[in-house]
Amino acid sequence: MVTHKDLTISYQLPQCCHAVADFSAQYPEQFKKWQSGSNTIVVLAVSNERRLFELAEKAEGFGLKVCRFHEPDLCNELTAIAIEPSDTTRRICGGIGLAGRKQNENAEQNLDWKFALAEKMMVTRQTDGVNMLEHGQQVYAAWQQFLGGEQQHHDEWVELDFAKKVYESIDKSQLPDVYSIWKYMTMHDCGKPDCLLFDSNGKRHYPNHAQVSASVFAQLFPEEDAAKMLIANDMLFHSGTLEQIQEFMTQHGSSLTKFLWLSAYCALHANNKAGMWDSNSLKSRVTKIIKKLKSINLM
Repeated sequence: MVTHKDLTISYQLPQCCHAVADFSAQYPEQFKKWQSGSNTIVVLAVSNERRLFELAEKAEGFGLKVCRFHEPDLCNELTAIAIEPSDTTRRICGGIGLAGRKQNENAEQNLDWKFALAEKMMVTRQTDGVNMLEHGQQVYAAWQQFLGGEQQHHDEWVELDFAKKVYESIDKSQLPDVYSIWKYMTMHDCGKPDCLLFDSNGKRHYPNHAQVSASVFAQLFPEEDAAKMLIANDMLFHSGTLEQIQEFMTQHGSSLTKFLWLSAYCALHANNKAGMWDSNSLKSRVTKIIKKLKSINLM
């Protein structure tokens, strides 16, 4: 099992217990094989969540069974993974220190901030029945469905062929890594609780929430510049002007601009699935962002 040092020492080992418990349920055959053949437990800790995410990706790339545990009370942060025992596991985990010995300098303060943020996100609604924490997960799930082709089985996806052409036209080497994309999509509205306002009709508004969210995110993840930049520009196609989109493209390139378009496309479908609006409204909103993309000659 592996955790990370952005967690306090007292929090590292309990998270690993969650991971191994989930592993036993998800992979009972591998768990029983380990239990009867070895029963040895090794608990390690990498430097931070990014390194833990990358280790999980690496292990899965070698075909190993990996169970990831995400802590809801920490904004669904990846806090621990359990990897099936093997010679490959020992090799890729070689050099990683034991857990429960060290924590990063600001681990305790950051943990308190994350607990507080998660609580605020869980009581702030994106729509009836869906909070901000759930909304971020739903947007990333929609992105995963789009990449995996699962959207072909859902007739609610609008202008799917056009969206596929947008994706195919992107230079994938210009996109952020998978971890940055995951953090961006799951945390893109983390600042909404801090800027929530209600109008005279009781309707929710979140003025300047993208910039507020980027600021909140940077406080917790100061080294994750790519995700912060994407969060700050999350509303580019939803409410940005053509001039703002053109300016972003000039600064960051066409591939990243198209990626933000696809993110908006997936977010619209995630909101539709959550019941935020009806199919006609979805079609209208998708048509609107397509028009913006075509207006700057990106498609």
